[in-house]
Amino acid sequence: MFMSLEGGWRALFDFVVGNALPVAVTTLAVWVTYYLLRDRAAARWLLVLWLVPIAKMVAPVSIATPLSASNAVAPYWIDRTPRPSAGKPLQRTSLVWGRETPTAPENAAMAVGRTPAAWHLPKLMDLLYYAWTLVVAVLLARLAALHFLFVGSILKRRPVLRQEILETLQECKEELGLNVPIDIFESDSARSPALLGFFRPRLLLPERMTQTFTLEELRMVFLHELTHLRRHDIVMCYVLKILDILYFFNPFTWLASRCFRAEMECACDELTLAGERGKYALPYGRVIVKLLEGYSENRLIPGTAGILEGPKSILKRRLTMIARDDRGGSPRWTGITLAMTLILGVAFLTQAKDDSAPGQANYWDNYKAWEASRRSDEKKAAELLPGLIKNVYLVTFQPVNGFDPKNPGEFLTEFGRTSGLLSGKDRLGGASFFRTKVMGEHLIGSFLTEEPEQMKADIKKNPSLRFMFSMELTPKIFVEYVDSPQESLPAPKAAAPPDTKVASSTDQRAGETTLKHGDDTVSGVRSYGGEAGPVVLFTTPNPDGGELLGLRLKGSRYGYPEVPDENITIYITDRACAKVIAKRELPYSAFAGRVGTEPKKQYAVRVDFLERVRVPHEFNVYLHANAHQTKGIYWAIGGGEAATANSRLGEGLPPKTELTGIGKGGWMVEAVLADTSAAK
Repeated sequence: MFMSLEGGWRALFDFVVGNALPVAVTTLAVWVTYYLLRDRAAARWLLVLWLVPIAKMVAPVSIATPLSASNAVAPYWIDRTPRPSAGKPLQRTSLVWGRETPTAPENAAMAVGRTPAAWHLPKLMDLLYYAWTLVVAVLLARLAALHFLFVGSILKRRPVLRQEILETLQECKEELGLNVPIDIFESDSARSPALLGFFRPRLLLPERMTQTFTLEELRMVFLHELTHLRRHDIVMCYVLKILDILYFFNPFTWLASRCFRAEMECACDELTLAGERGKYALPYGRVIVKLLEGYSENRLIPGTAGILEGPKSILKRRLTMIARDDRGGSPRWTGITLAMTLILGVAFLTQAKDDSAPGQANYWDNYKAWEASRRSDEKKAAELLPGLIKNVYLVTFQPVNGFDPKNPGEFLTEFGRTSGLLSGKDRLGGASFFRTKVMGEHLIGSFLTEEPEQMKADIKKNPSLRFMFSMELTPKIFVEYVDSPQESLPAPKAAAPPDTKVASSTDQRAGETTLKHGDDTVSGVRSYGGEAGPVVLFTTPNPDGGELLGLRLKGSRYGYPEVPDENITIYITDRACAKVIAKRELPYSAFAGRVGTEPKKQYAVRVDFLERVRVPHEFNVYLHANAHQTKGIYWAIGGGEAATANSRLGEGLPPKTELTGIGKGGWMVEAVLADTSAAK
């Protein structure tokens, strides 16, 4: 859940930053229009005009039209890469895995992700994201603190209870058709009359205002503030405050918010004096002047709508409008204002239309068309697929140097530290095309990209990641990718309790006999992955067999520095390796610190069985380390004809084991038996 919240917050940052310039351009265009119309059109229609930049800040673009202002810059940012709707399928790139130490997964159609070529963001964006998050968090905390502190201080006061004032408020509510309980509070924190809250609204008045204003003057103030309540302006005040915080770095957001709030006051003046109440225009104007003489704007109180909002120029325009007879504006200018609002809305609230010729649709349009066709028209989907994957490459990488992600979110976060390549964030959202696949005990990650060399270079910059391979896509691999889920590592399993003990000394003890082949000189090392491992044949001195006490092994561990919490399995089988006589578990920790690939760095380990194993005259020791590219054992090889003759490679676990020779040399494995002759 945390990862989804973090991803959503990062997506919000991407939207706000990416939307900053369009918001600025939209606000500038609306302000020019507003400047030309403000002394002619009614305030309520000018308020609708300012909804255009507000909507631009909130809503992502979704509708493409040829009338969008974005068409003027479309040639610079729309991806018009040619994408033929059909074409020859790409030849599949064959991947050959090393049998001994695999370096890539067996299924090349592992999870992958799409990286649009047009989206390169500088690494500075990560720093900006953290800085933006910090500032927004501080501003939101300040807003919440101011709100609760102020509301708390108000609730500690007793509301105004003078009967004539309450009766005047009730008359104003009835006149405006409101049936909402409202308390009146006087507070020295209120610098001018204002309405606070929308669930339980409260009318705030400066201290002693009920004593210095007549009932008729208070009636004018009440009508204005109740008009805010009727128009739901308090909700808009909170919305504007949140937008100011999210776009704190954008001065055009402040301009739009300030003008909207100022025009909101003008619209309230118009509605307050609408109809028969127009006869109160003169006393209403005098009340505004009286308020200006003794009070000021409530700038520090969040989420309030006050009668003195806006700069002095707006207040001057309000007084001029109040004195006019045509406060509602003429029908001509109303029509012009609405027309300009519609034009600006279409121009700035829509996106550029991609008028690419057929066969030149951008990648995402092709992808969505192919995805829809898969459900309804398989033939069409097959025709679209070759063009969809043309020049798209699969790039796969793995974690190294102790970085061991447990889920896709950790992997993608680490990848983003050194790469600005994103995964479908422009239209498909989030990290929708990044995939991970479990390989052995670790995750590997993949992307689809049109720029494999750029991605490869980004991966090489990150010390926690290692490039594995890249390949051009085929239709089959792409389809398998789309249908593949994200994978995470399962909860770790504790290794089975070992039934062996690693001795502190490898020396032979009294009452033991050692079976071995060849000398003690190491001539090489080998390691096998999957269900394969060294097999050594032993013959007991006694034709009736004997009791196996343990083994001496020579080898070294490779892979991650951390020792895996796993076991190496030791099979004791018959000569044909078809029957398991006994099975023992040796912890990987037996080779802890014994890491090295050179013959001189091979280490001897004495393994004692906690319970003796009765073996026949001829028996095999099969060592299975469950190795892959991130962990395993390099088993030492020694010289001698006897070692070569008795050493085999076992492929497949017993009893389904095939034995093959390993060439010159043999495994440096010794069997420790109880010395029956000594017992006699």
